[in-house]
Amino acid sequence: MIYRHSLMTGISNLDLILKILVYIAVFMLISMAIFTAIAVPIYNSIGESFQLVNRMDNLHKKLASTRITIDGVDEVYKEIQEFFNQDSKKIGAALGVYITFYLFMLLSISFMLVPATVVLHQKMTVGYSTGFTKALIKNLKLSFQFALLHTIFNLILHLILFVILYYITYALYLGLKVIGLSFAVLIIAFFQGIKRALISQWLPNVIIEKKGVFKSFISSIKSSKKLMSSLLPFFTILSLIVITVSLATSVFTAYLMPVLVFSISVIFLMSANLISYYRANKKNYMINDQKFTFDDL
Repeated sequence: MIYRHSLMTGISNLDLILKILVYIAVFMLISMAIFTAIAVPIYNSIGESFQLVNRMDNLHKKLASTRITIDGVDEVYKEIQEFFNQDSKKIGAALGVYITFYLFMLLSISFMLVPATVVLHQKMTVGYSTGFTKALIKNLKLSFQFALLHTIFNLILHLILFVILYYITYALYLGLKVIGLSFAVLIIAFFQGIKRALISQWLPNVIIEKKGVFKSFISSIKSSKKLMSSLLPFFTILSLIVITVSLATSVFTAYLMPVLVFSISVIFLMSANLISYYRANKKNYMINDQKFTFDDL
């Protein structure tokens, strides 16, 4: 029932999805402007000796367009190996630029999660909301505090997962080739599902319980054990859909489809977080004027 209600909530809040989409698009444009003005000259100077930009762009296109065959994957894998072995210091410096871009986007996206959750919570409890922009302005300090801790948490976790998943993916590829890479995607989605289940009560605790950001984070992890069985499958499947669509469409749609899918998934995630909170705390809520009690879950 929690899955159906989460999907119902997401579908009934298309206006909020649109606002989140516009928000992400604006910050992506800002990020790209900063990246172009400051980072690209540095990036180009780092890679001009062996055409770093062109080589990375070609590799990205091949990864997105290669047919799922052993020969195709082998060819790309060998090129990646050769690419990274050519000059590790320059590659590391160039990747630093990408990481900076990633951090800025992660901080920007984290910043909008508080007002978006506020709007959803208001709609699901009183039937109306103050609006996304007003919620954003009213909760600037709280949004910044949450965004900062959320970004730090994700950065540390993603670095750890990157190392672990790199070796897992490498081992699966050596043993099972293309099938191994498919398993690797499933493992990544599973880890994402665990992460999202662990922090599912973070924002509800901050916004509804009025607890501090860090205290809410700890409280969410402690209470996640009770919710893991109901949330993990939903979050894992949702993560798998986002990853698969992003990999399949990023190049051909100029990243528009991944941004759209991500914006929709954010609403579904926040809906599941709130509904699981209502369920755990035996609170009633509504979707499109249809009222539900905690017994309906």
